[in-house]
Amino acid sequence: MSPFELAEPSSLSEAVALLGQGGGRAIAGGTALMLMMKAGVYQPERLVSLRRVEARCSEISATPDGGLRIGAMATLRALEHSPVVQRTAPVITQTMKTLANVRVRNVATVGGALAHGDPHMDLPPVLTALGAQVKTVSAQGERTLPVSELYTGYYETALADGERIGRAHV
Repeated sequence: MSPFELAEPSSLSEAVALLGQGGGRAIAGGTALMLMMKAGVYQPERLVSLRRVEARCSEISATPDGGLRIGAMATLRALEHSPVVQRTAPVITQTMKTLANVRVRNVATVGGALAHGDPHMDLPPVLTALGAQVKTVSAQGERTLPVSELYTGYYETALADGERIGRAHV
């Protein structure tokens, strides 16, 4: 692996600013990104760790209209074991039990799973079928995008440079 700078911001706004400078890549669970780096497929100048950002970025909660709000930093394991998810969208709970292995689910995040653009992941089709949307964040502000419009190709998404998934709504 090539050397890289590691930034560890403590707020989402600080992370967005660092990612807006270019040459950097966000890392949360890092399950896919680290494999790409070890294989030499991706060699970032800087990684911006999202592990220390506000706890609200990991929250899973019910919305007043009976929906579900999932923070991008929520792990797949948290999604699998959330009573709110079980009540609101039990198909997600069932899907998580067969997605990857326990070690991956313990660290992989919802935002990373969606932003990676891997067509082999189970979560994006389930969220698409549920009509889910993502709210993205960047230095330019926020936007809402249906999960069905997030993917533009194999490992390609509609996310702009410096834009990250902030949360999903089901």
